[in-house]
Order: sequence, then C-alpha cells, then structure tokens
Amino acid sequence: MEKFNPHIILSAAISIDGKISTNIGDSKLSSKSDTIRLHKLRSKVDAILIGKNTLLQDDPLLTVRYTKGKNPIRKFSNSNDFTKYTSSQN
Repeated sequence: MEKFNPHIILSAAISIDGKISTNIGDSKLSSKSDTIRLHKLRSKVDAILIGKNTLLQDDPLLTVRYTKGKNPIRKFSNSNDFTKYTSSQN
C-alpha cells in the first residue's frame, strides 16, 4: 500500500456568541456567499465527515449544488465507528 498524507479541512459556522445553533435549534448560520464557497469546497474533496448529532438533528444532504463537481462520499461518526451516510432527503 502506498503511503500518503491526507489533507483535512475543517469548515464550521458559529454564531456571534460562539454557538453552533440558535436557541431554537436552527443551525443555518452561514450567508449565501459562504454557502456557495462551501459547495465549491465540497466539489474538491473526496469525503465529508459529520457527527452523529448533526445527522440526527439536521439530516444534511452534503451534496454539491451551487457549482459543478462531483458529490463527495458522505460519512458520519459515532463513538464506535465511521458509517456511510445517505440523507433521507435524497
């Protein structure tokens, strides 16, 4: 097997008070221009990893929509393993 160094990119949005969602659970904190930037980033990566709580609360598509490109492999992690993920919105 060939050795390689994976590149890891962390992309997260937080509110001005440092939270990742509002008091009512809304996690759409990014502007339209940042959403487009995020989709361009998605089109250039091999995979996206989300946590179990993001999966359960947001059920995100994690697909490329505002630019051309391939959809990355979608995975979620829990305390035991990494599992391939398909949104119920597909």
